[in-house]
Amino acid sequence: MIVFYRPNGELIRRFALEELYAPDRLQAIPRSVSSRWWRCGVLYTPPSAAGGETISVYDHFGNVFLLNARTGTFEYRQSTGKCAPGSAMIFS
Repeated sequence: MIVFYRPNGELIRRFALEELYAPDRLQAIPRSVSSRWWRCGVLYTPPSAAGGETISVYDHFGNVFLLNARTGTFEYRQSTGKCAPGSAMIFS
């Protein structure tokens, strides 16, 4: 699930994994007893003069969700990265 909140705790928007992936893709994501291992890592890019801040969430398939936490929107992009099962990327 991806959830966006305002600084005061007010909900902006939420997305369940069922809204982000087609059923066949959802079935391909590894599971444990209590969760799905859909995410590989997160990278935060702070605001700059060239553009706004971005939260990049890399998924099991090696693609990336580019999140805009202020608006509660995202873009899903094909990527060349790979997520090895049981591995994780460093959080920045």
